[in-house]
Amino acid sequence: HLKPKVQCLKDLGMNDSEVMHVLVRHPRFFSFSLGDNYKATVQLLKELGMTDSQLKKVIMQFPDYMWMSVEKNLKPKVVLLREQGLADSEIVGALSVCPSLLGYSQLRLEYRTSALGKFTQKSLSSWIKVTEAEFESVLE
Repeated sequence: HLKPKVQCLKDLGMNDSEVMHVLVRHPRFFSFSLGDNYKATVQLLKELGMTDSQLKKVIMQFPDYMWMSVEKNLKPKVVLLREQGLADSEIVGALSVCPSLLGYSQLRLEYRTSALGKFTQKSLSSWIKVTEAEFESVLE
């Protein structure tokens, strides 16, 4: 059960130490079925222009992408960010700063991006993580 999960992490270029890091820091990794989601996720992130090194870093810090639905969850968020004016390279840059970016809810991303107006990858990755109260105080 664990062997295929470990292998998919190794396929991303992780060494034994990095695989252990993911398994220790993200024990939920044990309980989810990867199915084909991880392949679709890797393909989506590479289509955005993410390098193997960036991909490995993002998955090490936020392995939830490995079991998230690409069609129902990740692609709609990428589309939203593109509609807000971010180029794929800026989305990759924002993910490099905030690996969990696409893990936030669609509603949160919509609200924050519309409230920020024209933003940069740095401002998005900074402002997506703050609490609602902190975000609202800045808007006032």
